[in-house]
Amino acid sequence: MWHGRGRGPVWVAVATAALVTSSCSLVGGDDDSGGEASKRVVLVTHESFVMSKELQQQFEDQSGYDLVVKASGDAGALTNKLVLTKDDPTGDVVFGIDNTFGSRAIDEGILAPYAATLPEGAEAYALPGDDDHELTPVDTGNVCVNVDDTWFADKGIPEPGTLDDLLEPEYRDLFVIPGATTSSPGLAFLLATIAEYGEDGWQDYWTRLMANGAELTQGWSDAYEVDFTQGGGGGDRPIVLSYDSSPAFTVDGQGGTTTSALLDTCFRQTEYAGVLPARRTPRVRRPWSTSC
Repeated sequence: MWHGRGRGPVWVAVATAALVTSSCSLVGGDDDSGGEASKRVVLVTHESFVMSKELQQQFEDQSGYDLVVKASGDAGALTNKLVLTKDDPTGDVVFGIDNTFGSRAIDEGILAPYAATLPEGAEAYALPGDDDHELTPVDTGNVCVNVDDTWFADKGIPEPGTLDDLLEPEYRDLFVIPGATTSSPGLAFLLATIAEYGEDGWQDYWTRLMANGAELTQGWSDAYEVDFTQGGGGGDRPIVLSYDSSPAFTVDGQGGTTTSALLDTCFRQTEYAGVLPARRTPRVRRPWSTSC
């Protein structure tokens, strides 16, 4: 599923094509025999990335590159892995670093400068401080608390509506949250609580939230697809952190949806694409060619 992260998979393909074919990115081959390297591009992304076979074929036909997708972890884990491998990058381009982890990516020097040609209005979503144009804005959406409407209706319990409501006893052990250290939605939620309660109050809020039985997971997929009651994994928690677009994926067959996003809890997220620099330490017996 793409809940909220499907805010334009065509844009992802277009941005990737532009970043690769318009910059002299090094493209590696798998031929260990010393022959000519295959013309391919490796896209490193998060685990929620989805691209249809038809769209991948369209990208390959238009760009002339074979596309290899390496997906691993949430955006936080993705950024952390790119930092750890910055001297020997695992791919050519990256999609999925967002505005919560973008400053770390820039500070760690894991990206190569690239001034993309942006559509009108896109410059408003540029990451503050990205003076060298290392991250290209691709899509935007809202991270929000979601609730299972059918669960609350069956139990006869009113749904929460605000961050404060999540501290009430009737919502004990019902909320699951992706962790802020490994998940961009999780970090977005942390920032939303800081914005709401300020530097002096957010820590107290989190102390009370965890005391009320909130559960932390590694990433969005674990929270939504495993623990959430409407995520398809048989979970037992009817409140989850996800996106304002997630209810569109829980349709009830009658023109409605079984979940809702709490719009008073949202944080605006922007996702970016970027170019990973050439390997600083070339791998043994792996030929490389420069394609411009």
